[in-house]
Amino acid sequence: GMIYMRQKRVQEAKASFEQGIAINPDIEYRKYLFLARLHMDEGDKDAAMPLLRKAIEIFPDAPETAELLAEIVGD
Repeated sequence: GMIYMRQKRVQEAKASFEQGIAINPDIEYRKYLFLARLHMDEGDKDAAMPLLRKAIEIFPDAPETAELLAEIVGD
């Protein structure tokens, strides 16, 4: 997913993160965070919020989650 993100291949990145999450829902929090970021970049807060909540559940003290949450709530 990260390689696809760097290449700006958004749909492939989303599919990769979604597949990783489907295989292991308790996967490292950044998979949820990166997928939430892709949805936010498309303006889809409704899709981003549950992913962000899961990232916060897995690692509540991650600074990236607080930043994205502020972006979602602040708009």
